[in-house]
Amino acid sequence: MSSVNTENEQREQHLQSPYFFDSETYPKMTFTSTKFSKKTDTEYLIYGKLTIKDQIKDVVLPMKIAGKMEHPMAKGVFVLSVAINATIDRTD
Repeated sequence: MSSVNTENEQREQHLQSPYFFDSETYPKMTFTSTKFSKKTDTEYLIYGKLTIKDQIKDVVLPMKIAGKMEHPMAKGVFVLSVAINATIDRTD
């Protein structure tokens, strides 16, 4: 949690404080996927467990494939660009 980056140092310090993430007591946030399902050729759902401050919640993250290309330095190796946008209610 100490590596949170919002491009605003004052906000980052506030997020790391006991009022939000309490990063000194709870240094890690984890997500463990449990299921992956396809909606369309470019959209998927990732189901899993999100742990913040020792609280575990079941979440579903929407994932969209943004692009695919051959790796510029590794012939025959392909890389995939994905986007996951989700909102987490901090009161949960």
